[in-house]
Amino acid sequence: MRVDHVEVQEVAGSLRRSAQDARRTWTERRGLMVLLHAGGLVGRGEASPLPEFSLETFSFARECLEHADEFLPALVSELRANGVPIPLEYSAATPVNAPTSCLSKLCSSARFALETALLDWAGQATGEPAHQLLRRSHLAGDRVRSEVPLCAMIPSAERSTWLAQASTLIDAGYRHLKVKVGRDWVGEVETLQELCRELVRRGRGADSERSDATSPIAVRIDANGALHDLRDTLPMLEELSLEFFEEPAPWPQLRELGALPVPVALDESLLNLPSDEELKRLLREGWASVLVLKPTVLGGVLRTLHLARIAQQSGASVVVSHALDGPIARACAAEMCLTIDTPKAAGLGEHAALEVWPAMRAASISQTALHEHHEPGLGLSFR
Repeated sequence: MRVDHVEVQEVAGSLRRSAQDARRTWTERRGLMVLLHAGGLVGRGEASPLPEFSLETFSFARECLEHADEFLPALVSELRANGVPIPLEYSAATPVNAPTSCLSKLCSSARFALETALLDWAGQATGEPAHQLLRRSHLAGDRVRSEVPLCAMIPSAERSTWLAQASTLIDAGYRHLKVKVGRDWVGEVETLQELCRELVRRGRGADSERSDATSPIAVRIDANGALHDLRDTLPMLEELSLEFFEEPAPWPQLRELGALPVPVALDESLLNLPSDEELKRLLREGWASVLVLKPTVLGGVLRTLHLARIAQQSGASVVVSHALDGPIARACAAEMCLTIDTPKAAGLGEHAALEVWPAMRAASISQTALHEHHEPGLGLSFR
């Protein structure tokens, strides 16, 4: 089969509930939906660069996707070279073994969108779910799970509501919670102590790996690198028994502090590392033990699986997460998570930006977990 044409549609809207971290607040969201038409089938992809986080602009992502025909042969060639079957044919002018050097011109979110559309289309063409296609790649994990729990975000920055929100999420079935911190660190630590004490008091525990927790709740926190002085709170931090601390401080300050009393996770720092060798060194020296991987900002499907493979070989864990993406990117990230060897809950829970998009259901995603399924491609259906 051959590609008939690629269609790009813009999706945009205001958020009913703003999204924020320690540094930024987002009140609206824009994305690009890619429709790859071939052989009567439509593969869907999504490019949603996040302002002030992604390295590229929305307009550049659109420009890349408007020239999708220039990149598709090389992307098909690269996916096939990594063991992912994509049953497309091209004319002699655009051979399927096209050189991949042109892909350096393709920005991260656009590349992710086109890889996603190809995976969705290939799954429909072969009758297989996307995670089964990805598991054929040599980048797939040695051990994969049929079910992956989801981590739920405590959405409010108001510390006084954290305990009530945690209780609501736990009652809904979540066993992994995430809290954004960094706006009032000393006060936040005190509230986190109260939260963790309450979880222990209820017999639920505060750390998923503690043997004395009867029904454990894992708590992870994320400062987005906003904290510049952690010294005075290190003793309190040790008491929290956190699952991990994501991006606690800028690297210069973190290096000065030395090892923290909690596991450290890397997220946006991955965008600034000069090489894979530097990442391997950081993991080898124990500066971090968890990688938070957002495919839309890291360079797409294959690049994310490559980083996950580095983590696995270095003894680190992986969390697949989002950058306030829409439902198509979320569905593809879920398929990738079912391909990766990691014990951690996925950071792919519901979030405010999903409401901007047309309502879609992904076969792999339930309220509190990701699951293997038998629907072709991404298993998307419209509600």
